[in-house]
Amino acid sequence: MEVNLRRVVGRGELYIETHKKRNGSYVNEEARSIATRFSNAGHNFLNSGSVESSQLKEEVISLREKLEPSEENLKTLKSVMLAYIQMKEGHIPHELGVMFGNESNVIDEESGQELPTSQGGSSLDSNFHGV
Repeated sequence: MEVNLRRVVGRGELYIETHKKRNGSYVNEEARSIATRFSNAGHNFLNSGSVESSQLKEEVISLREKLEPSEENLKTLKSVMLAYIQMKEGHIPHELGVMFGNESNVIDEESGQELPTSQGGSSLDSNFHGV
């Protein structure tokens, strides 16, 4: 509804719209009675979603800021794990490469062949080959 109207919709307005039939009549007498109370409560109640929306947006921003350090820690942990596995095994199994989004020096476990990468190898490879 908000997408179609291109604005924030309040609870009262949402209730009214979702309790009407296609012909515009209410689904039952109780829905009509409640919708009338919403309408009589005034325009502020119908558009109270904008205040709620602002509060939700602020909360989402706050949660994203709290999540950022954890995401960085996760990236570091993935890199360390991949480096350790490559050091111990000499390659990264295909499943781990796909799961960690790092497909350089990935070996197909069934064939034992190194899989071609779209990235042209890792940054470590470029350091060793003087690229």
